[in-house]
Amino acid sequence: MMRSVLAIAMAGLLLICLLGLAAGQEGPDVRVEFSSSIKALEEAGIAPVEGVWSLNLNGSMATMALLQSGREIRGQVRAEGGEWEGRAAGTVGPSEMVLSLAYLFNDSIVSALLLGTVNDDSLGGTFIRTYQFGGDKGPFVARRTSNSTEGYAWEGSQADGSMFKPDAVDLSSLWKPTGTPVMASIKQGLVPAEAGPI
Repeated sequence: MMRSVLAIAMAGLLLICLLGLAAGQEGPDVRVEFSSSIKALEEAGIAPVEGVWSLNLNGSMATMALLQSGREIRGQVRAEGGEWEGRAAGTVGPSEMVLSLAYLFNDSIVSALLLGTVNDDSLGGTFIRTYQFGGDKGPFVARRTSNSTEGYAWEGSQADGSMFKPDAVDLSSLWKPTGTPVMASIKQGLVPAEAGPI
């Protein structure tokens, strides 16, 4: 059962990577360092989405903090109650966005794909979520609460696109020693870490 969950999660992430590569071949080649300026993105015809967002997935609330480098977006997402934290990665165009979320919830990998549109400080569209015993889908909306990700500590250099975490959160407490290959892969950074239903 765990293999099928892992296969579904990896297939979702592979889809995002492929969409990102395809999106990168359209339009002008835009190479900017992580944190892109809004003016540079707008001139390249790319919607600026960097910042902190309040996310509503069909009634479940979370906060996303996103970094942007050209079309590529990466970041972290956290449930409103703090039950889980996860990673976000995707691509953005002039008005469309594809974003994948991955996190652990109750020792199960959860993967969500968000397909939507960008309209200034709001996002909206449809999400598809898979987890150990099934999945669900529905509408999502998000509103930008800040253009700045200040207050977040970035691991590694921003130019390498590494993930980040809030200063006040110690993610090491989220690891539960299970001895499973999936947990070992997550700890080694091979699979996006910290997940759960939104």
